[in-house]
Amino acid sequence: MNPNSTIDGSSLLAPYASRNIRLSSALWAMQFVPRIESEPATLVVDVKTQKPVVTFWHEHDMPPEAPVYKTFAARKETLKAREVGLWWEEPGKYSVEGYDDALAAMRRVHECREWLIGVIKGKFRTTGDGRKQTDSVTTDSLHVASCILACDSPLIAFDRKTFVFGKKAGAIAGLIHDASESVVGEGNSDLQRKTFNQYGHDLCIDWMYAALVCRDRLMGYVRQCIAQIEQRDGDRVLRLSSQMPKTLRREFMRRW
Repeated sequence: MNPNSTIDGSSLLAPYASRNIRLSSALWAMQFVPRIESEPATLVVDVKTQKPVVTFWHEHDMPPEAPVYKTFAARKETLKAREVGLWWEEPGKYSVEGYDDALAAMRRVHECREWLIGVIKGKFRTTGDGRKQTDSVTTDSLHVASCILACDSPLIAFDRKTFVFGKKAGAIAGLIHDASESVVGEGNSDLQRKTFNQYGHDLCIDWMYAALVCRDRLMGYVRQCIAQIEQRDGDRVLRLSSQMPKTLRREFMRRW
């Protein structure tokens, strides 16, 4: 991390807050786990705009058994969640030594996932016809397709809910299968293995797959959230549970 970056010790008393599910999935993959025992996520809806805002709450530190923790400990260094957040905001400005490629891969796979969802919804189109492809690699898994696409293997077609890639994607699909066999997000997964492409660059497939799995788990927490209705007046903030009867909620807001 850039030596000019500093962390206020008082900020570590509260959990690290992230309003970006992509960043949160990367944090969790690195073992900055959500505060599952208390409140991993909150959902707040502004009473005026009706805009929902989700905040994920992470631990500032990784557990000692986390591979990333061990890497930094061997160098007599530490890594905090906030430093990963700074990298995510400006990846060209900061560096997390030894993990820039992994973080970049996790960013890329989320972008590929979003593009593939656009393909599913008909927003983007492919030029190929899946029914005419031979020796192709097919999958109906959005996770697998996102990882393949993030490894620079183009999507040939999307046919009958199936993603179709060229035969060269077969080797990548095998690596993705190996990555999927690892335990992800439980504090004991080993994401230190390297998978290289033909140019000698680490594809970071295990990191990409881990990030996607962690994203799914984070969405599970969001679905469990009880929304809080928020009303602001300058520095004053009122929050009420969405499960409160509407008549009682309106009375609280009127008197507030």
